[in-house]
Amino acid sequence: MRMYRSLIFRSFRMKRVRNRLFIFLILLLDAFFSLMSLVFSDDPSKIKDNVMMFCVFSFMLAMLCGMIAGANNGVYRMDANTGWNQYIRVLPPTPLQQAVADLLIKLIYILIYGTIIMVYADFSDDHTGLHLMSYVMNIFLFFATIFVIIDTVYCFVVMFSKNRSQLEIMGLSAIVCGVIIIIKLCKLIGNIRMYSPVPPDHPLYGSSYYIFASYVGSGKVTAVAVSSFVISLGLYFLTLWRMHERREP
Repeated sequence: MRMYRSLIFRSFRMKRVRNRLFIFLILLLDAFFSLMSLVFSDDPSKIKDNVMMFCVFSFMLAMLCGMIAGANNGVYRMDANTGWNQYIRVLPPTPLQQAVADLLIKLIYILIYGTIIMVYADFSDDHTGLHLMSYVMNIFLFFATIFVIIDTVYCFVVMFSKNRSQLEIMGLSAIVCGVIIIIKLCKLIGNIRMYSPVPPDHPLYGSSYYIFASYVGSGKVTAVAVSSFVISLGLYFLTLWRMHERREP
């Protein structure tokens, strides 16, 4: 356990400026969006506009939190540049222990930003009554999953590239493939039929933003988000384990 703590502490210490900056910016946005919920109006003539505003704000905040939590933190590149990858070969941590430490670091990031987005959603729900918790958390999980997969692909590319030019070519190819996949997913989502969860006499009937939020917050989408998230973490762990093994003498 002490070894895991040392590896985790080292990673967070190396990126402490980045971590503090991102957390500060997210908390600033969180506070701003939370204050907006205090002026939420129940006026039927304005409720659709208010719902649109909170759905967009919540989407933006959940997206940013998921992106930051799942993205590569840049430690591996720093290790490659400083020669740490060669030095750690003679140290006690095994490839499995290094992979477990990397996975724990990723989970800590996800826990921190997931807690921030949950506090925001809970505060907004109390003051607006929109019940966006599932909507916000599913978006967070989806974007965290996407960026964990991107990080996994990056590690995979680094593992098989033999020089800097090959790394750049393979990295560019991975980015192009990722963009194509995201475009295909967006088209697939756009073809999904969504129905209003409220009766025709409800003030929110016909609000496309509320319909979208209700669909994303549904149980089926939650099951897909959670399962995709777990699978992505499993792939991330296996890729890192294999990557650390390849560095062994």
